[in-house]
Amino acid sequence: MQKLSLTSKFRMDMFIFLMKATMNQSLNRYKFLLALLFFLSLFFWNCSTSKDGKSTSNKNANIGYITAKSGLFLRENPGKKFPKVTLVPHGEKVEILEYAKTTDFIDGIEAKWVKTKYKNRVGWMFSGYLSDTPFAHSVSSTIADITFLPDDTYEIDKELETLCPKQRDVLCLLNTAIAFANADYYKKSIATNSKALAISPRDYIGLNNRGFGYLVIKELDKSLDDLNKSIESYPNSNSFYLRARISLERKQYDKVTTDLNQSIELNPQHCTAYSLLG
Repeated sequence: MQKLSLTSKFRMDMFIFLMKATMNQSLNRYKFLLALLFFLSLFFWNCSTSKDGKSTSNKNANIGYITAKSGLFLRENPGKKFPKVTLVPHGEKVEILEYAKTTDFIDGIEAKWVKTKYKNRVGWMFSGYLSDTPFAHSVSSTIADITFLPDDTYEIDKELETLCPKQRDVLCLLNTAIAFANADYYKKSIATNSKALAISPRDYIGLNNRGFGYLVIKELDKSLDDLNKSIESYPNSNSFYLRARISLERKQYDKVTTDLNQSIELNPQHCTAYSLLG
C-alpha cells in the first residue's frame, strides 16, 4: 500500500483549478464535493475492502466518491477488459446499485467491481477507488510528515473579496480554504474556514478541516475544540481519528484507543486508524 504524492506542478495546477471553481457562480454541490476531495490526494492511503469483502463505498447510503486522481472508468461489465462507458472524474459522486460476486486485483488493490449509476449512465467500476466520505482529506498516517508554509493571514480579507465575491457563500469559502491547504497555506486555510464557520457555526466539515489545520500547526487545544464540535454536530470517522492523534501527542493512550475504535466502527475502511491501533 503506497502513500500517494503529488509533484509541485500538479499541486499548483489543482490550486489554480480550485480558485477558478470557487469563482464560478454556477458551482453546484457535486463540484463542491469534488473540490473537497482534491485535498484527499495529498494524504490518502487507499483501503480496498472491508471484512465482508465490500469496497469503501457507503454501505448505508449506497453512495461512493471517486478517489482516483485521474478519474475512474465506468465499464459495460465487471472487468478491466470490457469496453468503457465513460470516465467519471475525481471526486464525483456515484450511486452504487449492486456488488459483483468476485473480487479483482488492480494496482495492488483487491476489491469488488460494483454496478453504479453516474448521471444517466449505468455501468461497472472497480470499487478500490471509491470512498464513502466527502471530506476534504483522509488523514495521513503521520501528521508530522505534513509540511506547511510559514504563511500569514493579514491580506486574507482582500483575497476573499476576489475569490468569494458573495460574502456569505459558505461553499465558496470552504472550497477556498481547501485550496489554501492544498498549497500548504494552512494558516490561510484556517482563517478562511473561520469565515465559513462564522456564517454556519455547526458545519461539521468546516470544523473538521479547521481542526485538522490546527493539528498540523500544533495548536492542539484549538484543534481539539473544533473536532469535539464536529463530532457533536455529526459523528464521523475522520474527526474521531484526528482526535486520537491529539491524544497520542499528549500520551493519553486510553483516549487514543477509544477514539480509534469509534473511528473504525464508523468507517471500517479507515486503514490509518487500524494502523495506529496496532
